[in-house]
Amino acid sequence: MSLAEARVVIGGGRGVGGPDGFGPLETLADLLGGAVGGSRVATNLGWRPHADQIGQTGTRIAPDLYIACGI
Repeated sequence: MSLAEARVVIGGGRGVGGPDGFGPLETLADLLGGAVGGSRVATNLGWRPHADQIGQTGTRIAPDLYIACGI
């Protein structure tokens, strides 16, 4: 599911600690039927692909539910 179309988005940033920190976010997104995105910092560090970047310089989103983790 694409970030732009997702009704539920779980976003992660530098505070998740690294690429492995996105594992629990992926699990939560799967349980909620949503998608995972990352902050610009997370994508610049290579923790998530650039296509997963959320925000003005990435994908603009308007989900029904957004959960920010470590942002």
